[in-house]
Amino acid sequence: RALTQQEITNLYNASLTSVAEVNNLPSFTIYPNPASDNINIKTDASMIGKNYIIHDAVGKVVSSGIVSSSNMTFL
Repeated sequence: RALTQQEITNLYNASLTSVAEVNNLPSFTIYPNPASDNINIKTDASMIGKNYIIHDAVGKVVSSGIVSSSNMTFL
């Protein structure tokens, strides 16, 4: 079926909101990738106190906890 003008307008407005929300997300860097021993994470200070979960390539949880600083290393 063809969309009505109101449906098109709603979709357009929803996409604008989504883009704005993505642009406001905190940034982070994870390295090296792939990792064999250590994983380093650098993130915005706004992430301190947030929960994190790190999964391996098959989905197994290898680490989880709370972000304690903007530079963290996991063994």
